Formats: sequence, structure tokens, C-alpha cells
Amino acid sequence: FLETANLPYLKTLLQMAGSAKIRPIDSNSNPSMKPKFTPFYNSLAGAIFIAATFSLANHSQAAGGDWNVDADGFWNSPSNWNPAAVPGTTAGDVANLTFNITTVAKTVTIDTAVRLGTLNIGDPDGSHAYTLALTSGSLTFDNGASAAQLTKTIGFNAATISAPAALDSNLSVSNVTNGNLNLDGIISNGVNGAKSVTITNSGTGVTTLNAANSFSGGLTIKQGTVSGSTLANAFGSGSISLGDTSGSANVTLKDDGTLAAGLNYTNPITVQSGSSGNTLTIRGRGDLKTTTFSGGITLNRDLTLDSNGGILIIGTAAITGSSTLTISNSSATPILRNHRAALTFANPGFSGGIDIL
Repeated sequence: FLETANLPYLKTLLQMAGSAKIRPIDSNSNPSMKPKFTPFYNSLAGAIFIAATFSLANHSQAAGGDWNVDADGFWNSPSNWNPAAVPGTTAGDVANLTFNITTVAKTVTIDTAVRLGTLNIGDPDGSHAYTLALTSGSLTFDNGASAAQLTKTIGFNAATISAPAALDSNLSVSNVTNGNLNLDGIISNGVNGAKSVTITNSGTGVTTLNAANSFSGGLTIKQGTVSGSTLANAFGSGSISLGDTSGSANVTLKDDGTLAAGLNYTNPITVQSGSSGNTLTIRGRGDLKTTTFSGGITLNRDLTLDSNGGILIIGTAAITGSSTLTISNSSATPILRNHRAALTFANPGFSGGIDIL
């Protein structure tokens, strides 16, 4: 247990042990008493025990691993990692799927229980795509009391997480690239109750939620474009927050669904106050199909509703707030069908056409 990180603790503890005094007892004055060295032995044993405890604690701390092969492979194979040990065994562990891919796209397949605080994914030269899949085991994001981190780090090609993921911590998703990040696996609450997902796209890449997600702590989109596809519960079962209370980045929430009948997203939406100069947009599909957002909208900042060439329906719940609602319609189809829901604004302002049924 004499690891470098533990030497300061061990030195201090041994100094404490060495300071214990050895005081033989006068056996002539009390024959039943023998010389006793118990303080020394007890102190030394205690020091060793505590030092060993520190060592074990150090071994249980978060570890990191870098994918180290230009090939498809299974997670639970030490030879695929640098150092040659499988990461993802402890809360806070870090895994980097960032090895340079020189040929075709690569898939890393989870085949064991994986627990991560941070996952970074992306081909360094941007020429190929990574996919994180799962055949057995599980993927859990767990960074203790802090939010876990999922980052698409580099590259204009897509990165895909098709493995389902449980959230034992809140999850912060960042796409800093011009490539898309596809979250195709179901994202659910873990054992610690309702957890949230926060997405920040500082590049031009889109983050797409493509599964029947059941996380219930809410979805926050702080920057960039986030799309839902295929399923109406792609954004989880909680509320949606657009923008930031202090930021000034542009945010777009859009539907990229493929169902002929269109999708109905029931999440309540709150447009955060933020700073001036940014544009917050809810956008339709762009294929002459219908997109419905029926959970109601609360405006703390201006919001643009963009049909994108389709039909955008804001359902039966109210649109309320103190900011301007801008209608942008790039086709002859109705931009807004509100089904007689309340439209109340302390400072009303509209531009564009509106069709209330």
C-alpha cells in the first residue's frame, strides 16, 4: 500500500505512532505488573491499519481509460484500453473513445456493467464516426453529487450512443463540433430518482434524441439545436427549458420525426429570460407534415414559432408570458393552430400570420 499518493498520510501516521512513549512499570513495587509496550504496539498497528485504509480508498477512486485500437471491439477487454484496465467500474470514472480512426466507422460494444462520470467520444481527425452500442450489461452515468458529462469532442462526422443509459446523476451533454450527436438509446432515471438532461451545442452540430426516453427531471437546452425524432416522448417526461437565465446563445427545438401522422410533444415548455441578442425557436418538420407541441408555453423571452414548411400546432394548453411571439411561416400552410387555448401576454407582440381554430 506504499503508493506515492499515500506516502504523506503514512508519514504523518507513523510520526504519530513514534511519538507514543514506552514507559516500563516498576515490577518491584507491584509484582503483578510487567513492562508494557502496548501504547507503542497499538499506535503502530493503528497507523498501519489507517494507512491501509487510505490505500484502499485510493484504489476505489475514479479511474480513466482511453480506447486504444483502430478497430471494433468489446468494452470489457483490457487490451482495448490504455492503460490496460477496463474503465467504468466506479462512479466518476472517465472513458475516452477518441482514438484516431483511419478506415471505416467503428463500434465499441458494452458487454458488462459500466458506470461512468465522464464519456468523451469523437474521431480526432473528424473523418469517421464512433458508435457506442450494448449487447449485455448496462451503461449508467454516475458522477456522485455532480452532473455526469457526455461530450462529443471533435470531428464533423456523427457520434452515436445506441446503448440505453440510466442516470444516477444529472447528465450534461455537450457537442462542441460540427458533427451530429445521436442519442439513440433510451435514457431513463436510475436508482436515485428523477434526473435531468442539459444540452449545450457550441458547434453547429445537432444533438438528436431518438428513443422513448423516460428521464423525468426535465430537459434544458442552453445552446444550439436539439431535435426529437420518431417518438413523441423523445424529450423525456418532464418539462423543457429553452435558453439560459444568463446566457445569450441561440437555441432551436425542432421535430425531425418520420411518422406520416406527425408527433405530439406534451412537455410543458419554458422560455428562459437570458440576455438580449439571442434567438429562441420552436421549429416544425419541414416536410409538409404536422408537428404538435401541446404542453403549453411560458414566455420569459421572445420566441419564434417556425413551421419550416410544415404545419405547426400549439395545442390546447395556454401560451402565457410577457414577451413577443413571432410567427415565421415559409409555406402556405397554417403556422399555428391553437385550438382556442388562451393567448395572454403582458406585452403582446405578434409578427406573421396566425390561424386559431
